[in-house]
Amino acid sequence: MQLNYSVSISDGYQTDPYKIVTVVDANGDPLEAESFGAADIGVGDAHIFELRPDSRTKNALYWENRYHFNRDVLAVGYRFMSDDWGITSHTLDVKYRFQFDNGWFLQPHVRWYEQGEADFYRESVSAADLNTLDEVSADYRLGNLTDTTYGVKLGKQWKNNQQWSFRVESFQQSGDSDASELDALITQVGYTFYW
Repeated sequence: MQLNYSVSISDGYQTDPYKIVTVVDANGDPLEAESFGAADIGVGDAHIFELRPDSRTKNALYWENRYHFNRDVLAVGYRFMSDDWGITSHTLDVKYRFQFDNGWFLQPHVRWYEQGEADFYRESVSAADLNTLDEVSADYRLGNLTDTTYGVKLGKQWKNNQQWSFRVESFQQSGDSDASELDALITQVGYTFYW
């Protein structure tokens, strides 16, 4: 069994200078830059640059246990993270390794991740709220997210400390923002040797 607790403290500039937040009217429609009083930035939607807090403290707890059954191995892991930005996340990771004759193995894998949004996360900001904001970000990575990964790994181990493997996984991510929607197919070919 493995049990870890970690603390991460970041002080200083945390803002991403390339992230913006769209300014909207009372109906939630984006304001035009010119009507926002920003004619010199060109045509398009009015926006402001994000502003994150100058410090961040994260606390994480990780537990993993491996169960050995004759030749097969089940690995189960769970991670909880919480920070002072208001984000909490949960990760559950499960792998089962079927060990066959002659060094062959097959390892199905399932991973689930869920995250709550930061206190200052907003997809947009109203013009009326601009003067009251101390911190704001529309970065989808700070919003509500759910990820799932399903996959399998096939491999062969040789007695001379060598191994090759092939892994394929399906990754799906969803969240509050359209930018957070993501589907991916991951493939990996591996060769490992020890000397």
